[in-house]
Formats: sequence, structure tokens, C-alpha cells
Amino acid sequence: MFGIHMRLPSTLRSGLMHSVRRLFIQVQDTPNPQTLKFLPGQAVLPSAATFEYTSAGAAKQSPLALQLFRIEGVKSVFFAEDFVTITKDADAEWSTMRPHVFSTLSDFITSGKEVISSGQAVSGQAEDTDQSGVYWLPVSPEGAAAAGAAAAAPPLPLLAPHHAAYPG
Repeated sequence: MFGIHMRLPSTLRSGLMHSVRRLFIQVQDTPNPQTLKFLPGQAVLPSAATFEYTSAGAAKQSPLALQLFRIEGVKSVFFAEDFVTITKDADAEWSTMRPHVFSTLSDFITSGKEVISSGQAVSGQAEDTDQSGVYWLPVSPEGAAAAGAAAAAPPLPLLAPHHAAYPG
């Protein structure tokens, strides 16, 4: 588990006073070595909905996802209520990507901007739009972690059907 403290200046509305805002982003490994889970310690989305983007083209309604896709090596971005999961390309190195991810997340989250543009619905209804590369399902953080672990697990082998002779 990793974490980083970032001291970010924040100007108050009056412009006369300055304060320093601290953001601690915790990082957790996942079963998939290409994926890391970033926990900023505050809400990422306003509800229990989740969003996953598999390309910058599909991420047009998420300013944060667009910024993350500018980091070389980012393959996909997953948002949940209180965390962001990033999957990297196999040939990319976390050691070079991680500082850029921290900086992007810190700057965006402390800015107060919406992760998903207002025009995009955030509700409890499932929607699957695989034509655009965006997958959105309402799920709890625990369910998202389990789904991520299941997706990272190797596929189960298919078994041949078992034919049993039954007395007839």
C-alpha cells in the first residue's frame, strides 16, 4: 500500500487570504498487477454509481478521465463513489506513471469540479453502452472490488460434459 501527501495552495473566494489544503491519496494493489486503486479519502462520485472508460474517445463526459488518459500508458479508468482504479498498458511502468496520476487526481479533486459532466445521468439504473467503450453499473464499493478481483482472475477451464448412465 502506498500513499502520498500533497500540499496544494487554495485561494479563498476573497482573494486576500490563502490556505493550504492537504490531500492524502492512498494506493492499493489489486490482483491484477496492471491495475492500481487510488483512494483520495473523499467522494469521487456523488452516488454509488460506477463508470469505466476504456478509451479517451469514450471519456468525453468525464473531464477527469480525459486528463488521466493524457498520461502515457493509461489503458482504462474506473470511477466509484470513493476511489479511482487505473489500468496501465503492459509495457508501461508504474514508477513513471504514478507521480502523474497523483498530480492529476490531486489537482482535479481539490478543484471541486465534477468528475462526470452534469449532462451525464448518475442514477441507480444500469446502463451498458459497449459501442462507445463506456460501461456503467450501479454497484457498491465492495462489489466493485470483488468484480475487479474476478476480472483479474484467470479464466476457469471449460469442462467436458459428464455423461452418466442412469438406470432406466
